[in-house]
Amino acid sequence: MYDLGCLENYQVIKKFKSKKNEVFLMRPAVGLSREIEQDLVVLKRFNINYEKEVYWLSLLREHGIRVPEIIFHGENYLILNYLSGETLCAYLERQEKLGMEIQGLTPILKQFYQWLQSFYQVAQSLNNCILGDVNLKNFIFHQNGQIYGIDFEECTPGEIEMDVGKICAFVLTYSPEYTTWKEALVKRLMTDLVGELSLDMIGVKHEFLQELQAIHRRRDLPVSLGKSCRNNFWD
Repeated sequence: MYDLGCLENYQVIKKFKSKKNEVFLMRPAVGLSREIEQDLVVLKRFNINYEKEVYWLSLLREHGIRVPEIIFHGENYLILNYLSGETLCAYLERQEKLGMEIQGLTPILKQFYQWLQSFYQVAQSLNNCILGDVNLKNFIFHQNGQIYGIDFEECTPGEIEMDVGKICAFVLTYSPEYTTWKEALVKRLMTDLVGELSLDMIGVKHEFLQELQAIHRRRDLPVSLGKSCRNNFWD
């Protein structure tokens, strides 16, 4: 049983995995006989960075960027509209298992690039901010065919090359790490994003290699894992 405090008018359907906060899928407890999408909401209860999340969600929606709508906010929590679909990470993992050709990902990758372009147009005008946390689990591929960003707690001043290098490092090291398919996808991502966002390739590769080293330290992965792959990306 989850303690929702003053949110007793909501019924919890499930708890999402989250390292930083408590996140629940819920519906109003009164007057519903079935779970229909327009009735579902997400409760996100924060340990830190609550104000930052409210600020960015409000600002980005104001600029027409696809993010969840804030339905209500309390002292340390938000109630957001529920976005049905799957994370971009889960979508790409599924396509790899299905044997999808990288070229077949072009439509969704273009959408992803467009979302990032829109975000940076706003964020870079505000102290050159970037996402900071670029885990692809923070992007939802909605059932309506659109990509949404969902987590902005770690937005911070920085260079876009930092975000793009991390995106590539994360993609390459999602389990199973360093597959041939992921290597091909990362090369596509790196080339496309450098072009779409007018970035410095050397800077992106530097951030990419730095993040790979950090991931290996965090996960205690063997030093030999992916060594030749990392060298190939640097060449």
